[in-house]
Amino acid sequence: SNYVLKMKEYIHANYMTPITTNDVSSSVFLSSSYANQCFSAECNCTIFDYITQCRISQAKKLLEKTDTKVSSVAELVGYNGKTSFYLAFKRNVGVSPTEYRSMHNASNE
Repeated sequence: SNYVLKMKEYIHANYMTPITTNDVSSSVFLSSSYANQCFSAECNCTIFDYITQCRISQAKKLLEKTDTKVSSVAELVGYNGKTSFYLAFKRNVGVSPTEYRSMHNASNE
C-alpha cells in the first residue's frame, strides 16, 4: 500500500537517527498499532524489525568497507549505545560486529 511505501521511505531516510515505531506511524498520520498492522501484513515483519534490518544492513556495509570503530558504526546507523547495537547485530547476523569484520576481511585477502 501507499502507507507502507511511505513508511519504508521514512525509515530509509531516518534510520541513522533514534527513530521509533511512533515516529514512523506519525509520518503517515496513522496510529502506531494500525500502522504496524498494515506494515506487518505487507512486509511480514514489524516496523521495529524493519528499522533493525535497515540498520544492520548498513552496519554490515560499513564494517566491510571502512575501518570505522564498531562504536562509531553503531552511532552512524542509529544506535545510542554499543551494547544495544552489539546485541541486535549478533541476534540478526549470528556473529559479533568485530567477528563479522574479521570474517569479511579474511575472505578479501
